[in-house]
Amino acid sequence: MKYKKIFACMIAGVVCMGMLTGCVRLPWDFRSSEEAQEYVLSKLQRRYHETFVFVEEPTYKEEEIGLRWIRGMVAPEAHPEQKATVYARNTARYEDTYHAYLYEDRLLDLARPMFEGKDQIEQITFAVRGRSTGEKWTGEEPLEEYLNRGEYDILVDVYLYEGGADEDYVEQICDLIRTIEDCGLHIQLDVWDAPEEWIFRAYADDGALAEQPEKVLDLIQTHRSLRESRENYEVWKAEQGGESRDNP
Repeated sequence: MKYKKIFACMIAGVVCMGMLTGCVRLPWDFRSSEEAQEYVLSKLQRRYHETFVFVEEPTYKEEEIGLRWIRGMVAPEAHPEQKATVYARNTARYEDTYHAYLYEDRLLDLARPMFEGKDQIEQITFAVRGRSTGEKWTGEEPLEEYLNRGEYDILVDVYLYEGGADEDYVEQICDLIRTIEDCGLHIQLDVWDAPEEWIFRAYADDGALAEQPEKVLDLIQTHRSLRESRENYEVWKAEQGGESRDNP
């Protein structure tokens, strides 16, 4: 820890000296959105040996104190479905979330067997999502080391059979919560009762909810109410828009 602080002070000193003399430009000392994007894409390429692109226009800010930063969504050209977020400052701070894809197959191999034989599931999908970190992962580290750092989430989307009563869904959801309880993995469980009708979310450390069916039912009904309110608002907004066009 002591040496890390000394190293950080040395970096800060070099940056300050460069800013004062104007003759030192470190790689992370970007001064425009274009330079920031170039730095980030170069950093990703060196780290993961892939050519990355921004999948949407990144956010770039320059603060009054001289701090400049960029945040955006990126993906490898060869795998556009593998989207990740990236963040960098002109102080050498850098973080991204792409690392989870290096362990994707091994992570999902741990999660899939947990949901086998669940008759209430009509459809299920699995994905991974990295947590933002500056740690450099190569995919060659032991999986146990990666799991212990906890810099990932396994996203499980469960689709129950449509047309069931909420009370039936409560029983099924409690069973799913017990399935992931104390599994030792960072699992985010999202439950749907129709392709576009999300009704519940739970995490591996939410085991206590499995013994509180009344609370689960209340959460389901709250989610339904919020969704209906949003849908009604969208209908109202569309109607108001139509009226304003008819009556300028």
